[in-house]
Amino acid sequence: MSSILKLLYNQFQTLCAYFVTYAGYLTSKKLSPNETASSSFLQDLRHNGFVVIPQFLNPKDTKSIFESINSCLSVDNTNPNDKPYEQVEEPFLACPEICDVAVNQTLLDLIDDYYGRSAYITGVNLRVSYANKLPAKHTQLFHVDKGGSKLLKAFIYLNDVDIDGGPLVYIRQSNTRKFPFWNRSYRLSDEVLRRKYPREDIVPIVANAGDLIVADTFGFHKGMKPIARNRALLTINYCFHREFGSKKIFKFPEQKFNRLRETEKSRLKFCEII
Repeated sequence: MSSILKLLYNQFQTLCAYFVTYAGYLTSKKLSPNETASSSFLQDLRHNGFVVIPQFLNPKDTKSIFESINSCLSVDNTNPNDKPYEQVEEPFLACPEICDVAVNQTLLDLIDDYYGRSAYITGVNLRVSYANKLPAKHTQLFHVDKGGSKLLKAFIYLNDVDIDGGPLVYIRQSNTRKFPFWNRSYRLSDEVLRRKYPREDIVPIVANAGDLIVADTFGFHKGMKPIARNRALLTINYCFHREFGSKKIFKFPEQKFNRLRETEKSRLKFCEII
């Protein structure tokens, strides 16, 4: 694809992201504000574009999900040199423990308050990123998710992540503070963004196993490549409309679904119950 076509395509994707979010606001019901228990977290999320909630998962649940990843991927503290990461197919089926995480009421309240709308689960990912000698690629390079001009993702570290463990890196306020022609390319280098944003606003989010990061991924972000140890991560997407460009229908176990309250079931509009 020529550079001109790439530029036009990226511009088109950006316009579509704004359009689907605007259309979503027009066609969905506005919620009454409920900014009580999560008010400080909500303020941080709105101000910075991300917020960290320590010890969101208890150690037992964190360990259980971590062991499920190892079982699904046969990960045995190895660092394969032919792939940057591996991910679990159909995470809700392979690891039913994350079903309860996805409909956690504290998390849903925070997300609904941010949007001012009831959000749906629009994606889920369970992966291990490997500490090997491969160059950084894909989501390990700075980018903006274009499923909508507001798109929240919940990232939960399943092992302790320090600066050498591949932390999520987020550029503070970049979900609302862009620069001219920011979408000229889908992936941007560290060097380009360091010229556009203050160094102190480029934040590696180091945290512990079980900690939760909620981020508006219409801001610039990346998963830093692990260099000392593998990183296990659960990611759940939330949006109040179907993400632009997304055709994936995630499968959700019927046994778990039947135990949910009606308000929780409504969050699974874009999932297949199986």
